[in-house]
Amino acid sequence: LLFELKSYRKRYGEMGKRRHAPMPVAIIDMGAHSVRLEIYQLQEDRKYHLLESIAQAVNIGKEVFSKGVISPDTISLVSALMKDFARKLREYGVECYEAVATSAVREALNREIFLDRVKSTSRIRLKVLEASEEARLLYLAIKNNLSGFCDLHEHDAMFLTLGTGTTGIAFAQKGQLLESEVFGFGSLRIYEEIGEAELNSRRIGGLMESFSKSLIQLMRRRQFDTEGNKRDNPPLFISIGAGVRMLAQLMEKDEAEPQVVLGIDELERCSRLLADTTQEELAKHLNVIDYVAKSAEPCCFLLRQMCRVAGCEKVIVPMVSTRQAIIEEMIRNIFNEEDVFAPDIISTAFATGEKYSNDNEHGYAVAETAVKIFDRTASIHRLDGHARLLLYLAGILHDIGSFIDARKHHKHSYYIILNSQIPGLSEDDMKVMAAVARYHRKASPRQSHPEYMILTTESKVMVSKLAAILRVADALDHSHHFKFKNADFRIDDCKFIIKCRQMVDCSIERIFLDFKSDMFYNVIGLEAVIE
Repeated sequence: LLFELKSYRKRYGEMGKRRHAPMPVAIIDMGAHSVRLEIYQLQEDRKYHLLESIAQAVNIGKEVFSKGVISPDTISLVSALMKDFARKLREYGVECYEAVATSAVREALNREIFLDRVKSTSRIRLKVLEASEEARLLYLAIKNNLSGFCDLHEHDAMFLTLGTGTTGIAFAQKGQLLESEVFGFGSLRIYEEIGEAELNSRRIGGLMESFSKSLIQLMRRRQFDTEGNKRDNPPLFISIGAGVRMLAQLMEKDEAEPQVVLGIDELERCSRLLADTTQEELAKHLNVIDYVAKSAEPCCFLLRQMCRVAGCEKVIVPMVSTRQAIIEEMIRNIFNEEDVFAPDIISTAFATGEKYSNDNEHGYAVAETAVKIFDRTASIHRLDGHARLLLYLAGILHDIGSFIDARKHHKHSYYIILNSQIPGLSEDDMKVMAAVARYHRKASPRQSHPEYMILTTESKVMVSKLAAILRVADALDHSHHFKFKNADFRIDDCKFIIKCRQMVDCSIERIFLDFKSDMFYNVIGLEAVIE
């Protein structure tokens, strides 16, 4: 990829004052069944060691997955607990910390009330970690964990994240992420949504069988090459999650190792062991609460199913958690590193285009031209590197709606992009990107357009600027012959002058530039002309 990676990440955490290592840092992780505070000492060499860990069992997921809301009693309990955590942070002199909540709080209908109560009581700003951001952090943590264990650039890989409230699956080919989806199905959610009294091993298998069909469809699509031939070698099967780690513990794997391997025969033994063990016995053996122990059986069933379909003989289990993924991100922020996930976002966009028979060569040409125009007009539009990335992605996928119908493909592009999952991009990011693609032709944004009305004021301005740039870039490749691949751009006397380096006929491009550059003039204030 020739895309020049620039810093774009909008940090989600409450980082306090920026300082230099060594210093204490902390993670507050609010999951579906517990709240945990971990305080570390971060060294100048980026290494860190645990100073203190405090955990409290709080079944937020049990309430949200069954009733949709967090009860007043639980809000009071968590608020008091967070107040204690704030006191502990002050004792250690922690100024850099991340406080995040995952699937349970994310789905609570009263989450804004909950977050406000926590903030007013403890002064801790708790951030809800969106599913796409959680997938990004966990994927980076897995890659870091496996860097000395196996070379992901040499293999195709399938990643399964088994959470209590959600399940994520991702596919990578030769080190490039191709597809990632998060499903609202978790190893503990099934007990709350269906009712624990109604479930037994057979019914759990039936429910998991139904859910696994969606995963299997994705797996089978990725098991074939571009010519429809089945791949000779199965992918690496990599899985993480509390339930998966419990299975490794049942098989007496060394938990001190950075990663362990579960063979298909061990999963079969796990299945038999779980069937013959009561929930209370399992919880005592694993040293976890009864509620958490229930997640082991659904996890085992799903791993066995996916091994069977993918033809895998083993599951690689990196011993990483959401907390570890978050602290690794914190360290990247503190040391001011570039976001290493940007290439995976771009490769996922190209893979999305392939899924819908998009002309990725044209999309690539338009995207490259668009960011060059973006850079040349930076002093005018004043947008950041994150907006630059969204423009690049919109450029790749602006014509993807042709899969449905060429006549109104810009509107179909909006729908497909908005309903796609690209890890690392928030819902607001996807709305902006979809709207930029939607306005790459014909009408300019209007307040009467629903897709424009749902945007914030800041996002509306961004969409107008990016769509204006995208229109010019699209006009310059209207013939799909990449005539302006190495074009020069300059600003001279209120004109944006485009010079083609090739000795080719640009009459078609001039016609469409005249037709599509009005928005560029109205928004950017420059008249686009081909010299």
